[in-house]
Amino acid sequence: MNKIFLFLLILTKIVSQIDYETQVQPLFDNNCTSCHNYGGSGGLDLSFYSGVMTNSNSGPAIVVGDHENSQLYIRITLPESNGQSMPPSGSMSSDEINIIAQWIDEGALQVLSNQLGNEIPNSFALDQNYPNPFNPTTNIQYSLLKESYVTVNIYDVVGKQIKTLVNRKQDMGNYSLQWNATNNYGEPISAGMYIYTIRAGKFHSSKKMVLLK
Repeated sequence: MNKIFLFLLILTKIVSQIDYETQVQPLFDNNCTSCHNYGGSGGLDLSFYSGVMTNSNSGPAIVVGDHENSQLYIRITLPESNGQSMPPSGSMSSDEINIIAQWIDEGALQVLSNQLGNEIPNSFALDQNYPNPFNPTTNIQYSLLKESYVTVNIYDVVGKQIKTLVNRKQDMGNYSLQWNATNNYGEPISAGMYIYTIRAGKFHSSKKMVLLK
């Protein structure tokens, strides 16, 4: 009975997840890519995932896990009377804006975490990132045995915190993050070795990765 309950809990979480390819990219295609493509307006290309995850001229377009500080979210919620609002031809609906906000808060994934497999995790785990070495993006996967408050941080080799990828409570399940080699200010970082860590309750783990330029 407990296993059935846990499976239903995971299934509920999966069903509610936002899918980038079918839910988010079509919003950009319908509202934004007439201006924001091929390095167009604001230095932001919203015609494909890697372009969306690249910084705009105004700062980080997407701050993973934090829609309120993502430039993309800020711009689409500005009033139409503001010359910096997106899209310029009219506002997105509240439902469309909520989809983008939820997608950012869930980790701004290109691939849903349920595509990692629907099995119930039997332990806490942090996997080796892939690809590794990488340039400019890499994926980090981890598993939670139970609901936990989770922090995933990236540090340089002298222990300076470079980026916070996750800092919130998450349900039990399997997760995947993508990091685009930028710091907390959306600035590109230099090549070298970095350490990524996870804390989830009493579980703590860290691994090394190498950024090439």
